[in-house]
Amino acid sequence: TPPPAPDVSLQIQQLAWAALQSNEGKDWFPDSAFQKHTKVRGLGGPLTGDLRADIGGVRYAYQGFALKICYCKDGDWANIQETSW
Repeated sequence: TPPPAPDVSLQIQQLAWAALQSNEGKDWFPDSAFQKHTKVRGLGGPLTGDLRADIGGVRYAYQGFALKICYCKDGDWANIQETSW
């Protein structure tokens, strides 16, 4: 049987916390899909930069905001998801 799929949202949470605590990746882009998404959803200002990570063989983009962490498969900007801190 294949191994279970990784819990992407949990791993994104852990990565975002680590980035926040280490001040890693403070670059953010005002016209990015994450910025546009958070303005529509009212998620507050950015707390981390626009970051990337490989999870289960898939590359994800993520960024932490005041109220949520936004993430999606890298380049799949129409399918941004949110997870809590």
